[in-house]
Amino acid sequence: MIIPPGNREARLNPALEIWPHLVEANRRLPLAPMLEDLRAQARREFADLTGLSPSQPLVMTGHQPEFVHPGVWMRFLLLDLLRQRWGLEGAAFAVDSDLADEPAVEVPFLCRGELLRRRVELATEGGATYESLLSPSAEAWRRFCKVIEEALACPAGARARLAFRRVGSFIPPAGSFPAFSVALRRFWEGTPSYPEIHLSVITRIPSFGRFFLLLAEQALSFAVTLNTALAGWRVRHRARSTAVPFPDLEIGPGRVELPFWWEKEGRRSPLFLKEGQLWIQDQPLGTIKEALAAAAIRPRAVSLTLFMRLCLADLFLHGAGGADYEEVTDEVILRFFHATPPAFVSATLTLFLPGEEPSAGSLKRLLRDLEQRPERYLANSQRAALIAVITQKSATMSSGKLDRTGYRALQAANEGLRRPLRGQITALEKRVADAESARDVLSFRGYPFFFFQTEELRELLAAL
Repeated sequence: MIIPPGNREARLNPALEIWPHLVEANRRLPLAPMLEDLRAQARREFADLTGLSPSQPLVMTGHQPEFVHPGVWMRFLLLDLLRQRWGLEGAAFAVDSDLADEPAVEVPFLCRGELLRRRVELATEGGATYESLLSPSAEAWRRFCKVIEEALACPAGARARLAFRRVGSFIPPAGSFPAFSVALRRFWEGTPSYPEIHLSVITRIPSFGRFFLLLAEQALSFAVTLNTALAGWRVRHRARSTAVPFPDLEIGPGRVELPFWWEKEGRRSPLFLKEGQLWIQDQPLGTIKEALAAAAIRPRAVSLTLFMRLCLADLFLHGAGGADYEEVTDEVILRFFHATPPAFVSATLTLFLPGEEPSAGSLKRLLRDLEQRPERYLANSQRAALIAVITQKSATMSSGKLDRTGYRALQAANEGLRRPLRGQITALEKRVADAESARDVLSFRGYPFFFFQTEELRELLAAL
């Protein structure tokens, strides 16, 4: 999916008004033969977690529990919009099983008159995965917010600072970082109608265990199918790296890699099946059923969307990144599950930092004119001293099409006329560079959701 380049530009594939029709079309699809009763069970168990009806159409989306930018945030707000406009139920899940980046945000700030961007980190403790990361202390959160607000004190950050001040009324919950992150975003949204569940909780429902057993019992067949689909994707997209869109499952003598992780005490390890036992690296974990009882199995990218699309959702909403590999998932659904892949949708948005977007265009035009027609900008005393050069330049230009000698003469004349203006040119070049730098800072699309007013984004989505 191509990222929209312009400010306030959204990209939905397909158009939003088609989504309710895709929901109905997906609900009419025959179920994968091996998943018929599993889907019904998963829907019932998910309904018990969320309070939603297992029989109602369900749209789902998810993301890592981080400080998301508006292009990701819009997907959660779309769940509310779908309910308001068409009565579709929505649910979100936090992918807390992923490896956690250091919680941080990018912030614009003014340094010696130049608008720059800096990274502000939030101090946390815990393991390498999001689900093992702890909520920040009240003091760490206070320091984090103070640094951000001070940076936003520059004129370019005025409107973002006004939005961010709402953070002062948010009380960080104790516990895990995912719970904190989700609570902060939902606080910003006001009263979201959709429920939100951590993926680590979803993996504990019995139907997910059955799904894991299904793939583990056919591990070799699944690995071959997935690796074949990945190879085809790489050929079609001319990808040179075998890590794109993600690595193959390892198939070796006597063992097969499974499309799942083993998460324990904040560490995530690849999971293998060897002689009927589950292994991580060189450590045996016991039988498949024994390992399931440890509640430490987490899905990887493909197995995650397979479970969501085939067992839970009637329509799955992807972001820009996830949509790129979904044709791999489609082929696995077709070849391994022998079923028609249900349609999915994707959405993203570009929203610049609120405020005026600076333009270097007029300054660049002035600089180009100053360099090519310097005689226009000379003071009277300077023109008098350089009248011979000006006269020669005029004669050269009026001679018609320039040959190489004429072109060199023109260049030499301009260079001579620019010498008295060197200070003005240098100052203007700096203004152009500063304007371009400021534009890059303000048009960065990765600023966190709490630099933006929720109503601004809701109004933008309402116009879709």
